[in-house]
Amino acid sequence: MNTAQWIVIGLAFVSTASFFYILLRQVDPYGRALHKRTLALAHATTAEATDRKTTGWWRRLDAIMPHLGNKASVQKQLSRAGYYAPGAARRYLVIRVIFLLAGACGCLLLFFSEVTQIFGVTLCIAAAIMVVAAYLPVGWVTKMGQRRHRMLRKSIPDLLELMIVCLDAGMTLPFTIKRVSEEMEIAHPGLAIELAVVQRDTAMGATLEEALTNFAARTDFDALKTLAMYTGEAQRYGTNISDALRDHAGMMINQREANAEEMAQRASVKILFPVLLLILPAIFIVVAGPAFIQLAIAFGVPDAK
Repeated sequence: MNTAQWIVIGLAFVSTASFFYILLRQVDPYGRALHKRTLALAHATTAEATDRKTTGWWRRLDAIMPHLGNKASVQKQLSRAGYYAPGAARRYLVIRVIFLLAGACGCLLLFFSEVTQIFGVTLCIAAAIMVVAAYLPVGWVTKMGQRRHRMLRKSIPDLLELMIVCLDAGMTLPFTIKRVSEEMEIAHPGLAIELAVVQRDTAMGATLEEALTNFAARTDFDALKTLAMYTGEAQRYGTNISDALRDHAGMMINQREANAEEMAQRASVKILFPVLLLILPAIFIVVAGPAFIQLAIAFGVPDAK
């Protein structure tokens, strides 16, 4: 083998070994348990037990993180997608670096393997590989955030209606949230998990308005911001929140119906292209094909048989 092939083999080995090393460091349960136990014996705080900035590797990663992206904005995007862990931003950065290294190794393999003899085609394929490697994690996080927004758009009206029923029955706001979260576990489990986080915040000393405001900030959903505002006014001034929630629920239900009608109208346009490109040609071949063969035989075309 020549020198170029040895270089490619060495780069592939180093990238593969680095990937599995980082992966095993992330999923090592024994190391995590030992780290938490050591901090617990040293009377460390809960923040120190969940944050791994004490290690030099994570400190160096935090040092280069401002050069790759704003940590606050990255954490906000991950929170919108449902990733609330303290080290989620650093793990996301590690995944992006791994994807970029994998894309670079793929480009090197493409250039040295000489799959295509045309340099322009090879360059276009390498550019496509790097673009996919750079934006695949970003696209995944964006897609998960959009999925959670669709889930909230579907489930928040049901949440508001159940809250209205509980409040009209004489329940308090904290007990209403607890009761509604129990009822939401089957129909909307994702929302039930978020309501459990709200209950945990209130159990740790936050007011219900602050817990709902944190919920709205995590998901970046406007309807939850309105719910937090109504809850704060009800607790601050002692006003009746049922009427405000009823109007808010009616508006959310109308928006949900409008979105459903919009999706139904889009479906007729989206199905047009598969029908024209796939279904109609097949039907035309099956229906008109034998007739064309018979006509060709009747007019004496030699290759028709």
